[in-house]
Amino acid sequence: METDTNLDTPRDADSLQNDKTCNIQECSQDTTNVKKSFYCDKCQCGFSDQSNLDYHLTIHRSKKRFHCEVCKLLFPERARLEVHMRKHTGEKPYLCEVCGTTFPRKDTLKNHMRKHTGETPYQCGVCGSKFKTNATWIIHKRIHSANQPYTCENCGKKFSQNTAWRTHMRIHTGEKPYQCKVCGSRFSDNSNFKKHMRIHSGEKPFSCEVCHLRFPRKDSLKNHMIKHTGETPYRCKTCGSGFKTNATWVIHMRIHTGQKPYHCNVCGSRFSDNSNFNKHMRIHTGEKPFCCKFCDSKFSDNSNFKKHMRLHTGEQSEACDAKVSPNGSLNNNHMQIQTSGTPYYCESCGMRFDTNDSWVVHMRIHADNQHRTCDVCGKIFSQNTAWRRHMRIHTGEKPYHCDACGSNFSDNSNFKKHLRVHTGEKPFSCAVCERKFSDRSTLRTHMRIHEKKPES
Repeated sequence: METDTNLDTPRDADSLQNDKTCNIQECSQDTTNVKKSFYCDKCQCGFSDQSNLDYHLTIHRSKKRFHCEVCKLLFPERARLEVHMRKHTGEKPYLCEVCGTTFPRKDTLKNHMRKHTGETPYQCGVCGSKFKTNATWIIHKRIHSANQPYTCENCGKKFSQNTAWRTHMRIHTGEKPYQCKVCGSRFSDNSNFKKHMRIHSGEKPFSCEVCHLRFPRKDSLKNHMIKHTGETPYRCKTCGSGFKTNATWVIHMRIHTGQKPYHCNVCGSRFSDNSNFNKHMRIHTGEKPFCCKFCDSKFSDNSNFKKHMRLHTGEQSEACDAKVSPNGSLNNNHMQIQTSGTPYYCESCGMRFDTNDSWVVHMRIHADNQHRTCDVCGKIFSQNTAWRRHMRIHTGEKPYHCDACGSNFSDNSNFKKHLRVHTGEKPFSCAVCERKFSDRSTLRTHMRIHEKKPES
């Protein structure tokens, strides 16, 4: 594999400065803590790799030395000095005809064009990985050669790349050179700074090829793509549950570990995830952040808000012929009972569901996609989670443990219901009288009070 040899491509004086600065008059050793295996036989200067040494030698061999009047760096050729000067002037003469981006160097434009073409001309001979640029290919090869010339003096950590070493050093120095001009926030590395700036600019450069939704961050797009693929790469080793994102996996693992990092300072209740903690805090604060734009009703949690909105949007599959007063809260309540807040309807058996996910799982029953069978009693399941929950009847396994009283439970839903006995949490609210309940079944029983026909 040959490296680029364009006048623009060789290691210019700026890239050399990251590893070694030679000004000929002094030609001093590099002061950074970098392992030097390559030495100049002219001045005994040390370098971390052969490419830096090769460029350094051209300065000794050249009879003419062109120096930058701004930063005093020396160059063996005028062409390289001209390329370098664009850093000071800001000139960018090379234009990408696809997206209109301009660049100061031809090789930078060439590397950029590979984003559009998908070309990866540099291939690792060890693992077969392919790369768009010679620089990333060289850095990758250090993984196999264990060549990590950059060492942190504080903790001893080694790095194969100078930029990674400099970013790491800011952990110890506390330096944050990248500042947001909008809100004043500071960052230690450029990548996090760029991600932050998209909050203000609204830029969303990462697009989903399936549904064309756009995202400000690559990891957000990656998590979104799992919705289309159905992939669950994060798996619990204790109970076998699969999760689409690392965040949901972390929250799930707290069920087994009993970890509850979110603590209520008012009543002492503890929670394993931030969303339930925030919902709980609204009990004390009385905050109702979800507001209906049609009737100005307010709700403390998003689920009740969505159910309420269906009253206005008319998300239901069948018309109701019950005689109820057309006005007032009783009619609203009756409509909620009829829809049960469940706009997803199975045409085969008439069952309703409040989420698309539960509807999809149910439809597998009719599609004969029943792929899990109990080896003990022969019962068939369309959902992997239901099969695992059923198997605990035979094994007697109860993985969900209450730290308050020591009770154990075989499934997560009963475990959560039990915990509310200790916490006093009542997440289910009546949309008519706003009375709160600890479980959904009690709320449904209560709703029948409002369902009674009004006296004529």
